[in-house]
Amino acid sequence: MTDRPTFSVVIPTYNRAVRLVKTLEAVFRQEEPAAEIIVVDNCSTDETAAVMAGLMETHANLRYYRHDMNLERAASRNTGMSKATCDYVTFLDSDDLMYPQNLREAGDFVVETGAKFFHNLYEAVDEAGHHLRYWPVPSLRNHRRSLAIGNFLSCIGVFIHRDIYETYRFDTNPLLTGTEDWDFWLSVAAAYPVRRLAKLNSGIVRHPEQTVSSQDVDRAEARMEYVLEKVRSDPDLRAAYGPYLRLMRSSRLVLLAGIANDNRQSKRALRYLGRAMRAHPGMVVSPRFLRCLQLATLNALRLR
Repeated sequence: MTDRPTFSVVIPTYNRAVRLVKTLEAVFRQEEPAAEIIVVDNCSTDETAAVMAGLMETHANLRYYRHDMNLERAASRNTGMSKATCDYVTFLDSDDLMYPQNLREAGDFVVETGAKFFHNLYEAVDEAGHHLRYWPVPSLRNHRRSLAIGNFLSCIGVFIHRDIYETYRFDTNPLLTGTEDWDFWLSVAAAYPVRRLAKLNSGIVRHPEQTVSSQDVDRAEARMEYVLEKVRSDPDLRAAYGPYLRLMRSSRLVLLAGIANDNRQSKRALRYLGRAMRAHPGMVVSPRFLRCLQLATLNALRLR
């Protein structure tokens, strides 16, 4: 591929007018501008609509669509993909950042490789933009196995070609909220290899209003079972991930143990870890398993 690709940036939002402005400013500062920026509003009750009206007066590449009811991020991302017209779509939550070189380096990567599905690296930052932590990423030698273990892609810094975003959609089942991106990537990765642009080009902003602070363990387990049943019942997913189903279940059980620990349910965490070990014995040597086991054991001892 020799021509420069064009990019649509899809941003779902809900009641984050102030943070949305900071996110959009990061997109406006791109060294290679986005051809279009699509903001999909989940029926916000704050000043989002007024803020967007003002910004669209000075940014011709900015689009705004508003749902008439709150349908969660999965539906917003689907709306964004349905409105996109560029070669590639990339997603950005309305409180996160893309760094100035993001789209330029993504364009370079496409020209060099022709990749249709790729991601860059990201970090967690505080509200002042100071680094908090990096996210480790697995090898892509077997991208399906790596994705079966966990969602290392999240939903930031991932780029999908028109062939993908015109074909695939996020599952809008409310039960999946919080896991809808992993479910989506499992489907895409069943058909397309994941490539990696090994540059730190995106930032997840940690702040008090984030919706990921606490999770209900029962609901998280129901999400896990929902995704695993889709993999078992869908022929394409089963062909792609069938060899890794036990590993996938084991990894999800360790994740549930972590959520149980967060909720001070140490005995339940230990039960999940036991199930994880039985599902895939090799999981016991993973750092995440060992951290969860240590914390659950310490909490159980304190409760005696």
